[in-house]
Amino acid sequence: MAIESSRTAVRYGSRARITALCRRVTDVTAGNRDGVVGNECLPANHVMQRGKLATVLDRLTPLFEGRARFERLEASLDGFVAGVEQRWQRPVTNLVRPEHVSPADWATFRVNKAVTLERFGLEPSDISEHLVVARGGMDGVSITPRVLFAQRFRPLAPWNGVVVVIAPGYGQTTRNFVEQALLAARAGYEVVAFDQQWLGLSQGQIGAVDRGFGVARDIAAVAAEASARRPGALTIVAGTSMGALGALIALRMQELGRLALENAPPMPSRLGAVLQSTFLGLSPRLACITRVADRLPFVPRIAVPRLRVGGVTDDPVAGNKLLATAAIEGAMSRGQAFHAADDDRERLALLDATEPSAADASPIHMIHSARDALADHAATAQWCRALGPRARLVTLDSGNHFLAESPSEQRPFIAELDAAVARMRGQTVR
Repeated sequence: MAIESSRTAVRYGSRARITALCRRVTDVTAGNRDGVVGNECLPANHVMQRGKLATVLDRLTPLFEGRARFERLEASLDGFVAGVEQRWQRPVTNLVRPEHVSPADWATFRVNKAVTLERFGLEPSDISEHLVVARGGMDGVSITPRVLFAQRFRPLAPWNGVVVVIAPGYGQTTRNFVEQALLAARAGYEVVAFDQQWLGLSQGQIGAVDRGFGVARDIAAVAAEASARRPGALTIVAGTSMGALGALIALRMQELGRLALENAPPMPSRLGAVLQSTFLGLSPRLACITRVADRLPFVPRIAVPRLRVGGVTDDPVAGNKLLATAAIEGAMSRGQAFHAADDDRERLALLDATEPSAADASPIHMIHSARDALADHAATAQWCRALGPRARLVTLDSGNHFLAESPSEQRPFIAELDAAVARMRGQTVR
């Protein structure tokens, strides 16, 4: 694949996206490389406190700036990617743009990939891209096939024989999990992360969720493909929020023989799970709000931009990163998504009650903030009790739903990965 010329201007999409991308480039070229935008005059992992008026003005200013300025910014983004590729004498990705991905989204991804390489001192081959075609269904339900965009993070230490499959939460993509993926890679894990149907470079409708089984089928398809690449490896599915619910469904359906993938490698006989902020029930406040909204005509399917994070995280660093990625990816939320998995979650609960786990079942480790304002911690604790000895719950003393980009709360993920692997290998874990 030839290196693309920086002299060819690329349309990146909205002005808000261009602005957010340029801020991310500034962080790695002239900033402190902490992934936080707008804090370049502060120590790493500190967020500049801005008033609500200043934040609103930041969002409105790009709308009134001239086209010529944004053409220059697009050219600077082209030049940044070209410079990274020139230094490595290879493209940032060897994957050709998939047909279902727009040129603007693909150009945006290439900038994001170049930023990741620069920020963490990686070369293009450390993170590779591929597509997974997910077909089949579960529990007798057929799910529409989907093409999924996945990234493989090669082990950056001697490989420990474990493959971890990361399934992002609702409104998130693989880009939100780069830090955790690289923490795992540096600990010797091979990591495969993929974009879910609701956002990013996989097929789907922005902000929409078909059903819980659809999320689970996609996770199972990626896990099957990833484990087939490493015969004999242990496989851990690592999901967050709705991705955690999907991972739990996939694991249990596999154990119960109710998973039917088509034209795919067989799933490994045993899977472990490390799940963050598992979406097993809405927080009481959000449940009340969504129940009211669902009764209003058309409201559940209206897509609205993700502009606020104050209600789902009390960590300003995680909030800053989440907003920046949302602006770049064009994240949207739909009311229907919060209840799209309800029926399949209830089906899983019924199966757990009537067909309990075997004594030697694979471990399920959950990490959940005590004051999570989106996913109910009490529901996760209750589910863990129902699963019995195979389940383990780590409760964090925070109100953060998005743990993957929080410097103080992302590391328990690695500790639980290690503990789950030890249990799968028959070792005793305290």
